[in-house]
Amino acid sequence: MAVIIPIAGGKGGVGKSVLSTNLSVSLAARCQNVILCDFDFGGANLHTMLGLKNNQNGLGHFINKIETDMSALVQATGIPNLHFIAGDCLFPGAANIDFFTKQKIIRELTKLQCDYLILDLGAGSAHNIIDFFIMANNGVVIITPEITSVLNSYSFLKSVIYRFCYRQYNPKSPARQILKNSILQRLEGREYSFEQILSVIEKNSRIDTKELAIRFGTTEAAIVEEMAAMEMKGVICGYHTMINWEKTSNEKVIALIEVRVTKAQSDSTAARILALTETASERKTRSETFITRFAKVYTPLVCGIYFSITVSP
Repeated sequence: MAVIIPIAGGKGGVGKSVLSTNLSVSLAARCQNVILCDFDFGGANLHTMLGLKNNQNGLGHFINKIETDMSALVQATGIPNLHFIAGDCLFPGAANIDFFTKQKIIRELTKLQCDYLILDLGAGSAHNIIDFFIMANNGVVIITPEITSVLNSYSFLKSVIYRFCYRQYNPKSPARQILKNSILQRLEGREYSFEQILSVIEKNSRIDTKELAIRFGTTEAAIVEEMAAMEMKGVICGYHTMINWEKTSNEKVIALIEVRVTKAQSDSTAARILALTETASERKTRSETFITRFAKVYTPLVCGIYFSITVSP
């Protein structure tokens, strides 16, 4: 299956066709089979950059059902490995294709046999251009250092994201309605964020959306839509209830009990030492008991006799 690379830009004249042509030639020089398609319906002129005349069948013939096989529109360019499909703006109304014709073109493009399919899209953010851009996972947006180019490219990318998300849901799904309502709200330059809304409702989930709108300086519809979107994404999982228990009929008593614990004397260190001493005394032998008693009685007596003999003349 070919690698499809759509090249677009919000503003005309930024170099989309130049880049598309040079990218195609460069890939072809690397021995890659490349088909360059001019998808600027109503203003196709890519053939002039390849030095070709606009005398071959192009997408205008396919849109008007003159040609039913897309592969029959592929023409040689004179450059090895590079082929070309002209836009063919000679048919009036070629830029205003209907949905079914667009889907048929997309299906036929995926059937083309090549390595790379380069789509040179027109300027602007029309649905047809965006649908061709999001048909592939790869895409290039051309921007020049001009304020008009930057703003138009920003608008183009917003439209791409919106269109991509919009087409992921069924026509009658609530998600599509939310997306439709979201584009009516101005997102640029607002002075609040999703996180600020979440912080408020986290503290008080019963707060009124009107109060939120007044607090953040926006409309109530914008707050409702943003909260609904966050619920669908699973950011808001539920709402808690704040209860003032003092207003209830249940009476509660709060008491402070002070408990002091004093260690018993028998558990002290001194008591343990004394008990060990007494136990040791009880376990003495008879000889040790005699010596102890002798020391208590005769030692003072002997010392007294000694001092009396020494002192007397």
